[in-house]
Amino acid sequence: MTDEQKNTPSGTEQREENVDLYALFFKYFAYWPWFVASVLVCIISAFIYLRYQAPVYNVDAAVLIKEGDKKSGSSNNPMGALQDLGMFSMTNNFDNEVEILKSRTLIKKVVNHLNLYISVAEERMFGYNTPLYKSTPVKVYMTPEEADNLEEGVELHLKYTMNGKLDVKVEYMLDEEKQETEVSFDSIPAVFPTPVGVFSFTKNDSVPPLEEDMNLVAYVNSPTDVTESYVENLSVEPTSKTTTIAAISLQNTVKQRGIDFINCLVDFYNLDANDEKNEVAQKS
Repeated sequence: MTDEQKNTPSGTEQREENVDLYALFFKYFAYWPWFVASVLVCIISAFIYLRYQAPVYNVDAAVLIKEGDKKSGSSNNPMGALQDLGMFSMTNNFDNEVEILKSRTLIKKVVNHLNLYISVAEERMFGYNTPLYKSTPVKVYMTPEEADNLEEGVELHLKYTMNGKLDVKVEYMLDEEKQETEVSFDSIPAVFPTPVGVFSFTKNDSVPPLEEDMNLVAYVNSPTDVTESYVENLSVEPTSKTTTIAAISLQNTVKQRGIDFINCLVDFYNLDANDEKNEVAQKS
């Protein structure tokens, strides 16, 4: 019989290896401290992530969009007579109105009006900085025109003391190079001209006096870039096919800021619609 025949299954008996679970358990039991340490590290990591991860809130609202009534006659609606004569059309398409609510032009108006391109937070050594939407002791301002000309976002580190002194360090990009400028003010309000624009600092009277010095960080971004961010996080959809109610939804890390954004968005939408109606009525 050749060696090849001896190696065939028909020439040899199959042997089954029995796994000794008892020996296998004690083999890996010696490494139990590593298993326990791995579990603890995972639990601690998850806790830290959840503790310092910025929460995201979903703010919802519903808006009734009134459309022009094609069937209204001249007896009930004077504009209807002109519409019937074909002089102009007052039909408001619901889909078009939804697109107007989501338009970058309208959203940028809200961003500029509420100064949403500027954010202030309490600076911390560990974890994410705590946003101070309306509770910041120091208000930071830069005109939207200057902010739109920034090469990149500007970061300001502020130290506000109990006696009203303010130390400022501004980090910005100029000619594709990162630069920084520092200044101190004995009191505010104060104005700080820089090569990228003028920053102003005012006291927030709605915030009680500080009990200790406070480290703040402010971010000034281009209103155009901030508008794009709100466009991505904003949803405007019809509630059903049989109604003209639009459901507005916004995701934001500050709940009150999201509420203010939607309220202001609806206000500007109504204001633009009224201005358009007044213009049409005046021309007619």
